[in-house]
Amino acid sequence: MLAELRSRGTLAAVAQALHMTAHDVSMQLTALQKELGLQLNQRHGRTLTLTPASRMVARQPSVTMDALETSARTHYSLLDTSRCN
Repeated sequence: MLAELRSRGTLAAVAQALHMTAHDVSMQLTALQKELGLQLNQRHGRTLTLTPASRMVARQPSVTMDALETSARTHYSLLDTSRCN
């Protein structure tokens, strides 16, 4: 997701590339930020840029990023499920 954000610059473009909604991308990005305890982006109008910390995280092996993103998706999936009950 961070690689897509770096190259595309907007949540809508990232969502389209990943076949998700912009809301879902935003929620996953928020979960990833909370999990890592880092601010991963900076907003400039509608455009988002990666922070130095997120550029460093994005350079990690894709296995690490996949694991973090999967964790973030699971986290928000569980939150959505608990809200429905």
